[in-house]
Amino acid sequence: MIKKKMPEKSISQAGGKMDLSLLYWEFSGFLFISIAGFLSHFIFVWSGRNRLVGVFGAVNESVWEHQKLVFWPSVIFALTGSFFLAGAYDFWFAKAVSIVFMPLFIICVHYAYKTLLGKRIIFVDISLFFIAAALGQFLSFRLMTAATVAEHMNNIGIIVISFVSLLFITFTFYPIHIHIFRDATNGRYGMDI
Repeated sequence: MIKKKMPEKSISQAGGKMDLSLLYWEFSGFLFISIAGFLSHFIFVWSGRNRLVGVFGAVNESVWEHQKLVFWPSVIFALTGSFFLAGAYDFWFAKAVSIVFMPLFIICVHYAYKTLLGKRIIFVDISLFFIAAALGQFLSFRLMTAATVAEHMNNIGIIVISFVSLLFITFTFYPIHIHIFRDATNGRYGMDI
């Protein structure tokens, strides 16, 4: 299912064209995640509040729903990349780590600054999205060019991404009534159709 990793090369070494190509690929992922994530903030409303579309776009203004903006574009980009890169690197392991890292980074920094300042700053939240996307893609690059992990770690990566996907789908329709799922504008939870 998952092929062995190709010999690693460093960008700094002569003949490091493979890593440089991977770096460009991951940068294009940052651009894709940024654009698709920005657009996915609006797709639920643009779709006429279609429930299926709501799985992939933010259905309210909660912190949790905004993690879909970075999560789903990252998954789509990883699926696309799997056709080109899966056999060459520790692809699914690296992607799982970066895909989980991005929303966790946003959530942690969001609540940290909000606790320190006592208020939410929309510019900071938007910046966190782009910073998380950039760091996540760079993390993915570094993991794919680092030492090889055991082959089963790629399979675990696929399981992790699948599990987190199920969480996003489930909590779209059945959110837990805690702060992270609460719409900041109206105090409601989940899809309000």
